Amino acid sequence: MFKQFSAAITVLLASGIAHAQDRPRPQPAPQPSALAECVHIEEGERRLACYDRIARREAPAPAPQQAPAGDLAQWSGNGMTTTRPFRADGPWELKWEASGNIFQVFLYRAGEVHGQAMPNIVANQMGSGPGSSYVPRGGEYYLVVNAMGRWNMRATRVE
Repeated sequence: MFKQFSAAITVLLASGIAHAQDRPRPQPAPQPSALAECVHIEEGERRLACYDRIARREAPAPAPQQAPAGDLAQWSGNGMTTTRPFRADGPWELKWEASGNIFQVFLYRAGEVHGQAMPNIVANQMGSGPGSSYVPRGGEYYLVVNAMGRWNMRATRVE
């Protein structure tokens, strides 16, 4: 009888521990200074992205901005995002300016699923500043940005 009771207690404790591990952990409340940073951003989309970052919520993918002649697409943001697909008919270059401590860009072919395909790493920069990366083939691509801080980037045709 004692063995059955002991086994029942073990099962109950194990299920309680497993259940506790399944519960989402509460997020810490945003700091007032972080909220104040967002209040001063004039442009609506960037201000919303700032609040989303504080709330640890995924921001919607930015649409490519109207690109100048010679550019395939351009984007700007603050923190992490996934771009919409864009097309390059031949070799191209990704150029960026980052202001944070980390700036990473992962390149995927359109149709590949982020997290299920091996990305090409086209940027892995520690610290702020400009950079560029050459992509020798055309195709339809999208980019996954992992950054701390503001950034601007553009995909440009290479002749």
